Amino acid sequence: MEGNIRIFKVNYSEELFEPEVKKTLDLFTLNNIICVYVRQKKRMYIWIGKSASQSLKNVIPKIRSIASGEHEDMVILRYITIESGSEPSEFFDMIDFSKKELEEYVNYQETKLAPVISEINDLRENAEVKIKSEEFDAAIVVAKDIIKLAKEIDDIALEKDQEEFIQAVTAKSEAKKLQIRIEEDNKAIEKIEKILEESSELEKLSKFEEAVLSIEGILESTQKRDLPKYKEKLEVRKKELLEAGEKYIKINKEISNLEEKIGETQEKKNLNDTLEYCEKLIQLAESIDKKELMEKYSTLLEEVREKLKAKALIISEIGNLREQAKNKLISEEYDDAIEVSKDIVKLAKEIDDIALEKDQEEFIKDVIAKSEAKKLQIRIEEDSKLLNKILEKSLELQNQSKFEEAVLIIKGILESTQKHDLPNFKERIEERKKELLDAEENFIKIKKEISNLEEKISENQEKQHLNAAIKYCEKLIQLARNIKLLRFNGLSITFHESKDKKDLIEKYSTLLKGFREELEAKIQSENEEKEKILSKGKEIQNVIKMEEDTMPILEEFSVSELLGDLSSDMNDMLEQIGSLLSVHRVEVKREIKNKVLLTSASGEVIEEEKIIEVQESGGPEDLLQCNVQSGLENPFDDAIEEAILTDLIPYNFEITNIELNGKVVEELPDKSLSKEGLELTWKIQNIPPKEKVEIKYDLRRKISRTLIFILEGQVKIIKTHFNLSNIGLEGIYDAKLPLTNNYGLTLDGVVVEDIIPLYYLHFIKAPTKISPVEVSSSKIGEFIKWNVGSLSAETMNYHYRLLELYRLEEIKISITNLSKKGINSVNKKNLTEALKNYDEIISQLEEYNQ
Repeated sequence: MEGNIRIFKVNYSEELFEPEVKKTLDLFTLNNIICVYVRQKKRMYIWIGKSASQSLKNVIPKIRSIASGEHEDMVILRYITIESGSEPSEFFDMIDFSKKELEEYVNYQETKLAPVISEINDLRENAEVKIKSEEFDAAIVVAKDIIKLAKEIDDIALEKDQEEFIQAVTAKSEAKKLQIRIEEDNKAIEKIEKILEESSELEKLSKFEEAVLSIEGILESTQKRDLPKYKEKLEVRKKELLEAGEKYIKINKEISNLEEKIGETQEKKNLNDTLEYCEKLIQLAESIDKKELMEKYSTLLEEVREKLKAKALIISEIGNLREQAKNKLISEEYDDAIEVSKDIVKLAKEIDDIALEKDQEEFIKDVIAKSEAKKLQIRIEEDSKLLNKILEKSLELQNQSKFEEAVLIIKGILESTQKHDLPNFKERIEERKKELLDAEENFIKIKKEISNLEEKISENQEKQHLNAAIKYCEKLIQLARNIKLLRFNGLSITFHESKDKKDLIEKYSTLLKGFREELEAKIQSENEEKEKILSKGKEIQNVIKMEEDTMPILEEFSVSELLGDLSSDMNDMLEQIGSLLSVHRVEVKREIKNKVLLTSASGEVIEEEKIIEVQESGGPEDLLQCNVQSGLENPFDDAIEEAILTDLIPYNFEITNIELNGKVVEELPDKSLSKEGLELTWKIQNIPPKEKVEIKYDLRRKISRTLIFILEGQVKIIKTHFNLSNIGLEGIYDAKLPLTNNYGLTLDGVVVEDIIPLYYLHFIKAPTKISPVEVSSSKIGEFIKWNVGSLSAETMNYHYRLLELYRLEEIKISITNLSKKGINSVNKKNLTEALKNYDEIISQLEEYNQ
């Protein structure tokens, strides 16, 4: 009999070994798991002690593969598991002790050693808990305590058992530490490769300093790890970036200097110098691939060349006209001289010759002055009272904003008073001249400001940017109130308001009132819409569970309005109702809406709205991860006093992370639910000029659902979205979407359509009693349609299991490789190895189909 059986003990290292003992019965202790191989019957009996640890029991499913791997000479057709006390009679036919002897031996252990064994069992359970939570050092301490107790009861088997347990746990602990170290090194290498790749992109964008900073940051982390190859690679890349940055800065400085020179020569209308500087700048811009600069200054270069050609022709014509003007002046034909000079001014403007233009304007002024002086001289000789009329005329011209003409009249009077020795009038005229010049300067300044404000008001009104329009209206009205005009009464001067000023204030006061009313109406309408949605949300909870930060939409129509005559046949009715999905399906969006309202310290206001596309993160495994970049840049020359930024995130996205200027946001900004999505409002103060505020949202797609049913003659359509929850395994998620009827009435014609996001393979875990009537694919995901029919006061549980496609590919590759190994083993007639391969395939699939 002894030659027919082999006895093995299972240890914590997942091995089968043949122990040397005087009596076979000594092996059958409360803590052991013993394997008895019967060669003749090709059977393996697995005996489990009453107090065997869970760690040892976990080895039982692996005994088949362990036996085939370590003992290839054993052919096992059947495995039989036996609990202590449940041994069949055939078991004792092959072993060298009886059932009674085994029972007495087990009872002896349980009774005599009961207190110690109880304590040992508690410690072993504690050790199991420590192992499950991967507290390996703590598990070893507990095992050592068990060894002490084993020595007290002289249980050598248990002592050896725990020593093996300690060896196995120590190996797991070391393996875990090694795994963590390898994973950390791999992550560091991935980060280095990513930083190197990003540095190339930043170099293309000329962001050298940012690229160098990222290289330096990762260099510091490589110092702590043994990665010499990557450290050298980073050092070389840093040097390249520094050299490229220095060259780029140098060229940009040269370009900046040339742009200043071009601006100066343009201001001075020096076309030849402008031409030379443009040619140099275009060459430099080409060397650093600044296409916009090249296009800008190439266009300017062509314009300058054309102006030089035209200028040569016009200069010749101007020479002839200037000679004519001088002759007219000599012959005192003042009006003709002025007309000729005006023609010269027109030609000077055509060639941008400001010096010539100003010269001729001064000539015209001089001619006008002489002409008016001559006329005034005659009037003074006739009646000195004419002075008051002239002063009134100058004030009238001032009130009409004709300051130059008024000053010319005063100059003419001054010349006459000097010639005719009228000192009493001269002092008054000098004062009046100064008043006119001051008034002209102030008027031009205010007029320019008002003109700019009118343009901004019109622009913001057209774009419906009401906040900005209101602020600019208020500023314009205040500016208009500061305009003062003069009226001459006898010998005194008083202030009054003109009709133009009143009209301006009245016009923009009316506009301001309208803007405020329109803004209030808009805000009230939005608030009413939100209240309406929230109110309907209470009814929606009768059929679906509302997700956090998601507001389902409920639409209601009469049956006759939407469907006409409704069929009494349930299948036909469901077909009619299902046809509504083409028009009333829940919307899956791919962009966010962004609004900003910026107010600078000097009172400038910008209000903007834009649409930002949601981007997929990158590689195949990142297609499931989406992100969107929001934010702003201060466009003003002074600080932004307050920026209000609102991002509208569609409900079909879940926000998994937010970063503000590269840092993870711990506390979310103000948020509210609207019809179109989740509104996040950021309020940021004191942003310096040209500084950026960057907000990055990491997003994950949700399952989108459309639910249609009929209740009391109304077609009700509910559109909503559900988050995915990770179940603890990489790349696999659960989505549970219960459908409940809490209306108190039966729902008819119930149709449900779920949209599974892109890049997932889905499995339907529930419901199990009905199947989808239609499954189809689209650009936004996979449509799963359910015809429920009637729903009484009950709950239908919808449970989807989603597997990321990239993870599916990894599983397919793994299973393909194992399958190939299994086929090779079969071809080699090694069925034990083949069975081991296929067991591993089943194990992997069961793990993802729990």
